[in-house]
Amino acid sequence: MSIEAWPFLVSRNPYLDYRTIVAPDFICAAGIPNLLARAADGELTDPGHAIRRKIEGSEFGDFSIVFRVVQALEEYINPEGGENFLKDSFGREIYLLEGLVIKGTNHVSITNENLEDVHTQVRLSYQKFWDCIDVPPVEPSSHFYLKTNESSEVSPLLNIEETQPLKVSSNKKISQDTSWKIERKLSFDFRVSSIAFSPSEKKIAVRGYNPFVEIWSLSDYKRIDSVDNKLIFVNDFDHDRAIVFSPNGKLIAFSAIQSAECNNVLLWNVDSWQEESVFKGRRVSPASRIHAVAFSKDGQLLASASKDGTVKLWDISTKEQYASLQHQNSICAIAFSPKDFILASGDSKGCVEFWDVNSKKRLDILQSKEFSSVNSIAFNFNGSILAVGGDGGWTEGKHLEIWDVGSKKVIHFLVGHSDPVNSVAFSPNGQLLASGSKDGSVKLWDVNSGEEILTISEQNEGDSSSKITSVAFSSDGQLLASSNVDGIVTIWRP
Repeated sequence: MSIEAWPFLVSRNPYLDYRTIVAPDFICAAGIPNLLARAADGELTDPGHAIRRKIEGSEFGDFSIVFRVVQALEEYINPEGGENFLKDSFGREIYLLEGLVIKGTNHVSITNENLEDVHTQVRLSYQKFWDCIDVPPVEPSSHFYLKTNESSEVSPLLNIEETQPLKVSSNKKISQDTSWKIERKLSFDFRVSSIAFSPSEKKIAVRGYNPFVEIWSLSDYKRIDSVDNKLIFVNDFDHDRAIVFSPNGKLIAFSAIQSAECNNVLLWNVDSWQEESVFKGRRVSPASRIHAVAFSKDGQLLASASKDGTVKLWDISTKEQYASLQHQNSICAIAFSPKDFILASGDSKGCVEFWDVNSKKRLDILQSKEFSSVNSIAFNFNGSILAVGGDGGWTEGKHLEIWDVGSKKVIHFLVGHSDPVNSVAFSPNGQLLASGSKDGSVKLWDVNSGEEILTISEQNEGDSSSKITSVAFSSDGQLLASSNVDGIVTIWRP
């Protein structure tokens, strides 16, 4: 018996971050090769070992990938090169995630010889990719027949590690005439500064400026609980806007002034609704006000950033400070990359700084010519691109950009908002970008083309005077939430 299999390759070069380089022809034709970069992840695999992952719910059905993670060598880009490891511009070793795509999710026996054949087929593609500064098209691969003979003495079967399936929603294209309809409007008696969906999609956290924090159920749209605000000193600072769920959805983190003494970060247990931890910052001062918080992808670190330019990293397990990073300007926004423990911080002077969390060192500083201040940043699902929203500089109307993280170049200037952008968020599949602006509108953008898909008004009557403070996608991409300063949270569904 023979089964069709397609080679694929995910990797990076000195200029471009991890992305799909080779993908099956049918995946390229569907326009979603980046799904493989999202699905293929992991540490270096030992010889004779591989990783298997099911992808469920794609528009062309379920399929599986079997791949290995190996270090890239100089000989891969130069036939006369040696066995020294290739490194990117930051000095990090580069991995190749190379393997096979197999339609369906039934178990198929794979040998080491099969993956060696893949390595031979994709090696030339990686050699061409190595010098690319701009993002090249993904190379389509053709199928070959995989013989399912489990008694091969020449090449024994691989030891396969099964990882958690990746469940995706069908990536149907949203056209200009597609509208997002209001699912529900929630009204609060305080100004809403930020919102966040839980990873389980069953809850939404709502944050006020004062701060008030409430958790609501998405199944019946009723309030589950709220933070006891008597414990929090109320002050009229207007930039403390962040709230975030941990990756497992069990914790929420937000900043607050407690006991009229310190700018603290509170860690709250969602299940027991009790305070889990308090990470103490500096004494109350406008110069040390905490503006942003973010969890690392593994949930082990929490980052907090303040107006004085300090980024503090907190170890969730030990409850101790892991590191303190000094940004050059007042920080307005932070975001963890899904890969490589990279942290980005955006500031009040239009700069974004990139940090290596492991070495606790600054990697790079990028200055936008269009921004006088960066208000919000977000990585896409694989960390290859960054959305940056803020106050426009000298160029009117350009308040939103998409950057390629590897090449450090602007891919798209997104022109459409008439006032500064307060919040940006990628859809889970990376195809859409949502932006919320002080002009009162929420816009959806096609990430690949940079074109505006549609504009959503917060007011049915067309009154867009209410400034948008936050936007967020649910983890399945089927819900979009926006909040405004009038205390309205709107839930949208396509």
